[in-house]
Amino acid sequence: MNLLAQLAPPNTFWTAHNGSTLLWVEIIVAFLLGCGVVFGLAYIPKELRKPIIVTATFLGGFYFVLQYMWPQAQDYTKTEVPRNSVESVSFWLQSSLPTVTNFNQVLTGLLLGLGIASLLRVHIGRVVKKHQDWPYSLTLVISMVVMTVFGYWDWYSKLGPGAEKATLANPQIFPNFGWNFLFEGLFINLDAVMYSMIAFFIFSAAYRSFRLRSAEATVLLGTAVLVMLSLMGGVLVGWDRVVDALGGSGHGAVATFMGNFRLGNIKDWVQNYVQSPSIRAIEFGLAIGLLAMSLRLWLGIEKGING
Repeated sequence: MNLLAQLAPPNTFWTAHNGSTLLWVEIIVAFLLGCGVVFGLAYIPKELRKPIIVTATFLGGFYFVLQYMWPQAQDYTKTEVPRNSVESVSFWLQSSLPTVTNFNQVLTGLLLGLGIASLLRVHIGRVVKKHQDWPYSLTLVISMVVMTVFGYWDWYSKLGPGAEKATLANPQIFPNFGWNFLFEGLFINLDAVMYSMIAFFIFSAAYRSFRLRSAEATVLLGTAVLVMLSLMGGVLVGWDRVVDALGGSGHGAVATFMGNFRLGNIKDWVQNYVQSPSIRAIEFGLAIGLLAMSLRLWLGIEKGING
């Protein structure tokens, strides 16, 4: 791909400009080919699906394993000649990375399209068959279509052919207003409302978790109360005044020792020496689990692939 892009003259298949007819042809052809490959894979015999999936997954993962583990040449340039086989592999990995990255982006777009198609198929089927709560499915489909139309219209008005002249002539064009109204006026506010509702469920779960049924729950409750009190300005000031009064004035040993019991210092100690190490331990465990799952998927030994 990179070699062909370098050799091709301007306005060829490999150098189509934004908004050109050739670019649209490329997009349509690539879309049709992608759909053909997807439908072809759906109708191949079941005994051939596993070898194809395992082989493609292994090759894709093996490339990135080499990319991160193979010694990389410093200050690499396309005109540089490799001195040995190690540098040859390194040069190939570095030169092919943009093409592989673009290919991954294409696959990501394809998977996103499959997800959208599946979502539309399920909810349109519910609307047609008038299943329970079908109006919600209709609302989802209409919202998806409207947001897609206005989003593409907004992109076309800003980046499409003649976009600069249209924007200068009328900065407040209708697609921008429609997109801003739908995204910033409705979507963001509805998102905030949803998270506000989730906060009540989190509070209910926290109440059930913090009930004093064990020593661990007691420690969890006490730590949570201290952290929440440290975020209340009035409580923080009142607590610190009491601690300062018990410690006395000046910078003596007693005052220095009592300063450790200021609410802000307690909160910082809990976060720096209890919370942060715990989070690191959890993240470390998650990383090990993610590595194990990635290896199982890469090597094709996961039950979902073997089944």
